[in-house]
Amino acid sequence: MRYSRWLLVAVLGACVRNTPTEPGKAAMTDDLPVSNADLRALFELLDEESGNGYECDHGFTLTRRFLAERRLPVEDVLRWLGENGAGCDCEVIFNVEQQWGAHVGFEPEESKVEGKE
Repeated sequence: MRYSRWLLVAVLGACVRNTPTEPGKAAMTDDLPVSNADLRALFELLDEESGNGYECDHGFTLTRRFLAERRLPVEDVLRWLGENGAGCDCEVIFNVEQQWGAHVGFEPEESKVEGKE
């Protein structure tokens, strides 16, 4: 049976992209469901809200509102966040931001304050 060259490239490319870089950790790819600027803005919102005393309700309350206000694909983004370690708003900052923050140019508020001193 002969396979199309494009099919093989697509299959092999997917295997390479999804190969873990560390045991138990998914490889980072540029397959973000939103722009870098949108993801950075989400991190900024959640970081600011946590600094203002927001207590996580163990859901994506703030994330859903942010995505809806920007007319972004809510379910696709939530699925991607889940695949990257988030099950709620606080885990977006504690897990996803740790992996993706530098990639999208996010600088936590406390780092900005520390840098001024």
